Amino acid sequence: GNVNTEYRFQGVTSRSDDGSITLYQWTLEDEKGQKIYESEEQSFFYKFDRPGEYRAVLSVTDVTGSRDNATETLRVVSRKPVANFTSLIPETNHPNRAEFDAITSYDPDEGDLVLYSWDFDGDGNFEVVKSSESKVSYDYRKTGNYRVKLQVEDNFGQRDLAEKTLTIDSILSAD
Repeated sequence: GNVNTEYRFQGVTSRSDDGSITLYQWTLEDEKGQKIYESEEQSFFYKFDRPGEYRAVLSVTDVTGSRDNATETLRVVSRKPVANFTSLIPETNHPNRAEFDAITSYDPDEGDLVLYSWDFDGDGNFEVVKSSESKVSYDYRKTGNYRVKLQVEDNFGQRDLAEKTLTIDSILSAD
């Protein structure tokens, strides 16, 4: 499953040959064996806020006091974000100033933070690194075609990269 996805835990299929189940005891544990949640409900919902391996342990007790346990291991992952951006040269009197907008980039895991890194000239070095701002502008000093790269990263280190070519026809500016 995925981070920040609501999981449903159900003990409805538990049964006893000696009578009905009178007590459900759930424990969710992280990969270090630390308890992160407990419930005595027959079923409940839970959202894991970080990737990892988790154990769900259900202990049931019937009317005679007999107990039984069931354990399941869950692997929770963070899906990588999706990078996308637009570019434009909004002012004719500044044909070398480009504006970039990555507002359509997103992370499919609800609640994940997305950070933006920009390589405006395609040299492999990011001029803006891990910014929380989706909009940025850049002034080019030479005419030519530039491979602009946007890398987005979520708070679990998952990344995606988008690239587009931008043409700068003039560097003459007038105010």
